[in-house]
Amino acid sequence: MNKGKNHFRRPYFLIAIIFIIFGGCAKDNGSKTPFDKKADALKKEIVKFQTSFKIKYNSKESGYIVFLSVCNKDERAVVFHAGGKTPKAAFNNAAEKARNFINEKEYQAYWVKADIVNTIRAVDTAALEELLKASRSKGFRYGIAYDKLFECAFLETEINSNNLLSYTDKAINVNNTRSYLRTRGERNLFTEIPPEFYLFTTIGFFCDENNKIYELYSNYSDYGRRKVALVDDKLISHHIAGTVDFLKRQAREDGRFVYGYYPIFDREIGTYNIIRHAATVWCLIEQYALTGDVSLVPYIEDSLKYLEENIENAKDDIAYVIERNVNEVKLGANALAILTLVSYMENFQTRRYEQLVVQLANGILSLMDEEEGSYWHVLNYPDYSPKEKYRIVYYDGEATFALARAYSFTLQEKYLEAAKKAVEYFIKHNYEKHQDHWVAYSVNEVTKYYPDERFLEFGLLNVQVNLETIYGRDTLYHTYLEVLMATFEIYDRIMENHPNLEYLSTFDDKYFFETIFHRAEYMLNYFIYPEVAMYFQNPGRILDAFFVRHVNYRMRIDDQAHVICGYQKYVKHYKKLEKYGKKWGIRR
Repeated sequence: MNKGKNHFRRPYFLIAIIFIIFGGCAKDNGSKTPFDKKADALKKEIVKFQTSFKIKYNSKESGYIVFLSVCNKDERAVVFHAGGKTPKAAFNNAAEKARNFINEKEYQAYWVKADIVNTIRAVDTAALEELLKASRSKGFRYGIAYDKLFECAFLETEINSNNLLSYTDKAINVNNTRSYLRTRGERNLFTEIPPEFYLFTTIGFFCDENNKIYELYSNYSDYGRRKVALVDDKLISHHIAGTVDFLKRQAREDGRFVYGYYPIFDREIGTYNIIRHAATVWCLIEQYALTGDVSLVPYIEDSLKYLEENIENAKDDIAYVIERNVNEVKLGANALAILTLVSYMENFQTRRYEQLVVQLANGILSLMDEEEGSYWHVLNYPDYSPKEKYRIVYYDGEATFALARAYSFTLQEKYLEAAKKAVEYFIKHNYEKHQDHWVAYSVNEVTKYYPDERFLEFGLLNVQVNLETIYGRDTLYHTYLEVLMATFEIYDRIMENHPNLEYLSTFDDKYFFETIFHRAEYMLNYFIYPEVAMYFQNPGRILDAFFVRHVNYRMRIDDQAHVICGYQKYVKHYKKLEKYGKKWGIRR
């Protein structure tokens, strides 16, 4: 016995005890799940609202409500919510629900988002209808609770990404709400539309796959996306790269792209459009020019081949791009093909498509009234008979821009002369009223070679009369940044070569630059960050693209191309933009 007691008194026994105790603690710390690590990081942010946002309604304190959304990147996020007397208690209660689900389903919590309710107001069905009347489709930015205790409640992102509201009927979409609740196993929470709802907003935080925390905007227009300190060239270059990667993921073996998606239910858009195909290839070539990213080359080559396969000779010196699904020749298709092919030849230092560009430019001339400066828009295929004199205003600017680009590469004067005639037509017919990015592109290109003061003034007028609309537009309106940046190039050349231009005395320089910076930032509200993607049916597929919210979150290839093209010029000229901004007292 004494020998045994002496054994237990030996130092290594004490070391063993210490190892067991502290080793056990280390094991406990190391055993935290990915969800627990994210939850701990998010809780630190949520508990800061201990005194600031205690919720009251009907003159009674209700404490705090916290929502936790978890997503595995492959499926729509699962959302849990709970209340508590303190933010910590509410968070812990919601986290316990999420943890039970994760353990039961062996669920991978790749992304986690926490929202704490900070405002509530009661409305009846009539008031809700009025609010929906005042909202664009998918533009309602409040969460909705169907009862005072928040037993049945949805975040704004859940509501819009699951079609829980009918913007047509200006009411709750009963069928979709019941269906969504069934997927959550809560079918009994909603049996009928209540007489009163509780609209709420939240303060949110997002935790990514690397456990990095992002605070989210809570103001109405920016609601739900991560806060950024400065929308500079580095940030935008990063976002462009993500959207270009999205386009690369859409590439098909035949050289086409997946045309687009409606992401709420992951529905692919089944049609195709050769103009938008060409525009997409053009933006990829311009991205190569900006970055030198050689990974783009195979995608560019394949998609150019598809474009070339859809070009036919009508005569020896005239070619048209064919929209085969509708048997049409569109003026805009010839134009975009020229822009794409010229950009390719300039950036890859080849003359491979020069003869084809000449034939396509001749095709545009064949559709032009060179006396008036107007164009015929659409022909039938295969007989090339006239079909529509006018279809859409964009074709005019596209064609004029393309003629000027054909001149820049071939130096054939007839193309520049025709483009000049078209600009005269734009001036005569007040084309500034169309807020058209292609008009801005075309005037910018023409004035590089023909800096006529009337043309330069029209280039500024084209944006000046539209600045208020462009600044205040509450949608993505992806072409507006292109209008601004094409006009910036005109403005910059004027300041360098024509500083005494009379129109400058009436041009609102400061507002112009404020609008550029504002649109560059505002468009990020339509970028699919992970905290946005997680609420749609296939989050990983749509990540880093841009959507058109009011058109059912549409994501077409041309939506991406327009955003990319505007941002490319923003990045290219950012240093100059900064200098001008400082000159005009714009603080950023």
